[in-house]
Amino acid sequence: MMIARSVLGLNCARRPYRVRLDGEEELGRVDAEHLCDLRGTALNNVKSYETTGLLSDSLITLHTLADPVVTYCQEPLYAAKVQAQGSSSQLAQIPTLAYGHFSVNAAQAKTALLVMLVKAGR
Repeated sequence: MMIARSVLGLNCARRPYRVRLDGEEELGRVDAEHLCDLRGTALNNVKSYETTGLLSDSLITLHTLADPVVTYCQEPLYAAKVQAQGSSSQLAQIPTLAYGHFSVNAAQAKTALLVMLVKAGR
């Protein structure tokens, strides 16, 4: 856990840590400064997962409005990114009035499937 905190920049004090990865032998003392350097590497790696908003196929999102894990406020941000790429016709976002992460019922899932089939021309 100490490595995770250091990589995320939450505990970048200048003191050594004993590092042990699950299932692996102890790696020895690691200077916190080097762990802080890992933070930059980790943040750079995140960039490879950044979406472009350029859609080659239809994308349907079904998102609960009260999702505590992935908040709904990301939906309009993604829609703006898709619009900037000229791919808005490929995107359909379906909000659901529910609490929880992916707390949708069968009717909502069927609606999303129907929208996807219509967009695919089937």
